[in-house]
Amino acid sequence: AKAAEHGSHETPETGPIQLRHAPCLRRDIGRTLRGMSRDPRSDAVWEPHTTDRRATYRLAEALGRVCDGGEVLGLVGSLGMGKTCFVQGLAAGLGVPADAYVNSPTFALVNHHPGRVPLHHVDLYRLEDPDEAVFIGYEDLFDGSAVVAIEWFERFPELWPRASLRIDLAEGPLPADP
Repeated sequence: AKAAEHGSHETPETGPIQLRHAPCLRRDIGRTLRGMSRDPRSDAVWEPHTTDRRATYRLAEALGRVCDGGEVLGLVGSLGMGKTCFVQGLAAGLGVPADAYVNSPTFALVNHHPGRVPLHHVDLYRLEDPDEAVFIGYEDLFDGSAVVAIEWFERFPELWPRASLRIDLAEGPLPADP
């Protein structure tokens, strides 16, 4: 009963995950996402700090639960920082079936996943030039019906949609206040 109340999702890497602190997170992220939807020219930066893969997954899963389509999430972080893990958690929160294999679209460039809210997962790592994005149907992904998660978002600022949430992934404790 407790898992159903807070939500859970099982993955081979993490086992069952229970979201005990999601309501507070949902409020904060929900406010950011609603603000973006009211002003189509706005963008925001979120810098979550997680201590491990499981925490990254859980955080993204909570985000996925408050998304309802049209959100564009730009993922920034060095190689191995957890961008794909973040998208796996996001997919769980969006209702992508647990048996769907959510992996980095490094060579495919775009993967599409059906769920409560569809997910378009983009990886810009292998693009040499922003003009190549036209060949993967990049602009068509932003029709408002799906959540679009873009790995290596920082590579081509000229491709950023007008409203997006840039997520700068960092590992470890929060930095000290100045």
